[in-house]
Amino acid sequence: MDKIETRYITVSDWYKYHDYPSAGSLRNFIHNKNINGFDKVIVKIGRRILIDEKAFFDWVKSHRE
Repeated sequence: MDKIETRYITVSDWYKYHDYPSAGSLRNFIHNKNINGFDKVIVKIGRRILIDEKAFFDWVKSHRE
């Protein structure tokens, strides 16, 4: 997974590239971004929210127990 280059994916298109998480889960992560650190994963351009794919997987690794 360390070889992923940055790709920006909309929440609604995430399922085209990855099975997990669902769009609903992503929206929950985004809603709680200041609490869970997900603010480092998203890029806002106007009203559009994009997920930085590499940053997402780095975020997942940082939340391992």
